[in-house]
Amino acid sequence: MNKISKKELKCIRYLTKEMSREDRSVFEIELSLDEGLREIFENYKSVWEHYETEQSIPVSFQEKSFSRKKVLVFSSIAAVGLLIFFSFSWFSTIPKFHEVIAENGQRKTLFLSDSSKVILNAGSSLFFPEEFVDNREVKLIGEGYFEITKDASHPFIVNSKDFKVKVLGTQFSVNNTFSKKEIALREGAVEFIQNTNNDKITLSPGERLIWDTANNQVHKERFNAKVEFAWTTNTLLLDNILFSNAIKDINQFYGVTFVIKNEGLLNQHITGTFKNENLNDFIHSLEFIADVEIEELQDKIFLIKSKQND
Repeated sequence: MNKISKKELKCIRYLTKEMSREDRSVFEIELSLDEGLREIFENYKSVWEHYETEQSIPVSFQEKSFSRKKVLVFSSIAAVGLLIFFSFSWFSTIPKFHEVIAENGQRKTLFLSDSSKVILNAGSSLFFPEEFVDNREVKLIGEGYFEITKDASHPFIVNSKDFKVKVLGTQFSVNNTFSKKEIALREGAVEFIQNTNNDKITLSPGERLIWDTANNQVHKERFNAKVEFAWTTNTLLLDNILFSNAIKDINQFYGVTFVIKNEGLLNQHITGTFKNENLNDFIHSLEFIADVEIEELQDKIFLIKSKQND
């Protein structure tokens, strides 16, 4: 008898409702992402459709012409048919999933089936069900701002590669890019949960959690909401920050690459608010504010240099 694979076992546990609610939600996401897993479901469906059109058990089941091997094979097929019979209705409850992507230099706003609002920052994506069934769970890659509709009986969970955020109803942002892992809470309450050790940290309004994955250190700090959430209103807000740090935000916001030529500019502080400015207008504004010259080297690559240096 062939050994049941892990994927098959997951399917059976899901169909027989042996999974917890959280595991079911994770499985549903895997089902939409894993083509091999979907093929197993399709095979089950095919067996069921075939089983529907055939007689389930022949009347002559006890005839001597049936060898023991044939009986065992037939019994196995019947068992699969019975399993699918009792679980077939669950197939129709598996939600359809969608993925929304905010391209480089763009921000995208969407509303989920529970009326929760999500704003994706440039280069980010959200994976979510068409309709929430048992749990309200989504998967985020990059940075997103969330305004969650309150539902105490159905907590909202944002999943990412290394951690997840559990909320009831609140406004917050999550940034799980490679360079930094951050959660900033505007109002309500959220719970940060590490995937590896299940450690939990609760945030209060006005607090930001920063996880330094290189040193595996987590700390909380206060933050300026006006600056933190400016991008959600299509605004690039630079609040007296080092030019070297500002470049990261500028590149993400406009979906291009700015490179600083002069080392002295790296430690220069810059302040400015750019709301709904296109790239050309921004370049002219930046040249004036920072007293620099900006040269386009090639498509979407720009060099920033001091005016006194040619």
